[in-house]
Amino acid sequence: MFASKAIRHAIADLLEAADIAVDTPARRLPVTILRSPPSGGWVKDDALPGIYMYLRREEIRPATMTRSARTITMDLILEARGADAEDQLDDMQLAVERTIAASANLGGLVMEIRPVDAEIHIERGSAIFGARRLSWSVRVEVPRSDPSL
Repeated sequence: MFASKAIRHAIADLLEAADIAVDTPARRLPVTILRSPPSGGWVKDDALPGIYMYLRREEIRPATMTRSARTITMDLILEARGADAEDQLDDMQLAVERTIAASANLGGLVMEIRPVDAEIHIERGSAIFGARRLSWSVRVEVPRSDPSL
């Protein structure tokens, strides 16, 4: 499987298996894990809180004469709605970071995976909406002749 695809699927599998949920004043809500970005880039209201991911960038450098080192920037987008949207985002980020850290190197799939950045967006209108983009650096090494994992 192509390296980027294998990484996306491994992360989605991890997050689904974690059964992430957030506490709200009304009740505990399960977090929807989407395997691909939603149309328009926003999780539908009935699926909030939700997380989706995409690979934003890939840097390819030679590691040896026959192997390439690939550093992939993967973004996880967390979205929530409600007066406690920011708390929901905090809880989701904590769960995501713990889940990925517990996997160490995605079961041997990658050489390194670490969070590198977070960007927060809050809208306050008739309903409060929050989104957070968590950027991760994922490093793999693959044969140049076959960039698959």
